[in-house]
Amino acid sequence: MSTSKRAWIVCCIASLFYAYIMALGVSPSIMVKPLLATFHIDMLHFSNLSAFFFYATLIMQIPAAVILERVDIKKAITVAFLVGLVGNFLFVITHYVLLAEIGRVLAGFANAFAFVGVLRLMSTWLPEEKMGAASALVMSFGVFGAILANLVLPQFVISKNWQFVMWLIFAFGVVGFGLMLWLTEEGPIHINASTPSWRWQVIWGQFKRSILNPQILLAGMLAALFYLPIGVFASLWGPYYLQKVCGLSYDFSTKANALIFFGMVIAGPAIAFLSEKAGVRKPFLLGCLLLGLISMLLVFYVSLSIVLLLAVLLLVGVCSGAEGLSYTFAEEVDPGASLSMVFAIANLLCSLGVAVFQSLVGVLFAWRKTHLLEMHIAIHLPSLLKFSISCVPVAFIIGILLSFKLKETHVQGGS
Repeated sequence: MSTSKRAWIVCCIASLFYAYIMALGVSPSIMVKPLLATFHIDMLHFSNLSAFFFYATLIMQIPAAVILERVDIKKAITVAFLVGLVGNFLFVITHYVLLAEIGRVLAGFANAFAFVGVLRLMSTWLPEEKMGAASALVMSFGVFGAILANLVLPQFVISKNWQFVMWLIFAFGVVGFGLMLWLTEEGPIHINASTPSWRWQVIWGQFKRSILNPQILLAGMLAALFYLPIGVFASLWGPYYLQKVCGLSYDFSTKANALIFFGMVIAGPAIAFLSEKAGVRKPFLLGCLLLGLISMLLVFYVSLSIVLLLAVLLLVGVCSGAEGLSYTFAEEVDPGASLSMVFAIANLLCSLGVAVFQSLVGVLFAWRKTHLLEMHIAIHLPSLLKFSISCVPVAFIIGILLSFKLKETHVQGGS
């Protein structure tokens, strides 16, 4: 088998880790009411329970980058995968919210290694010019995991219970874990001639070089914005919103919500391919931001027919497909920087954005509801949900303004 074919096979198998973590991450969105009943919590606490996943990712992202630069990559992501499985197990066996939160934290720990770890592994197999396609492929695998969670699992929430669904996700993870142990390995390309030092001065120097680069920060912020429709809406509030505001049934709302993930799967590799052919990144990033804002405004504030609603949800996902391009842009900004550190900082900002906005939606929901009760005004749930979710389009407007500060890399690095 040629090295090129072997590289892409390893990429696909390792990406099962990210697919599993994504399915685990979005699972609360398809079981809102059962989780509220099981753990006896309100919407604010539900938002926080989901956000623990991203808080843990946020805390572990930089340590994960340091580890991935200095130890065997396969061993690192294998241990992380195992930690994710333990988190999944704790979440499914408990009726106590504290243990469920610990399970989400462990899953978030694994998430810190998933995307960045797989990309780091692929950097030992593929030349730099292929990493844009690799990041899009890894992202697509992750979103494919979310699609399966939205299309296949909701019927089991109805016919069985939410614990049965979490056991199915656990089984998928065990299979992926076995395949990764058996069939993945590091490639022949070595980015560093020697293993970087564990001295804190070296680690701090790598971190400072990337965190003080405004273009890397901008790329990370854009990655966060592109992921907000996935991480805040599709992964958490989407099905519930589509039921209560758009009047869809539970089963149909999860299928409609899956269109967002499906759009991202289609668009991610396509955007990366077109960008590389055109030799530019910035126009694709800006164009997807503008279309993403318009499509979200249509979903949240315009009464659409079912057909138009489904089309716009697909468009939301298509625009989110540019997230992978943001990571590639961050890598190209400073080719001499630590690859794991660059990806980690971009992913850190992405996780921070999702964690903050998941909690913010819950806070706005609780605050507005309390305010209406104090004013003795009847609560209209669709209006309350629209108000709470309005922070996402506002963030996109800010992102569009920031994107004008990007410096084009022309797909070659070193802006």
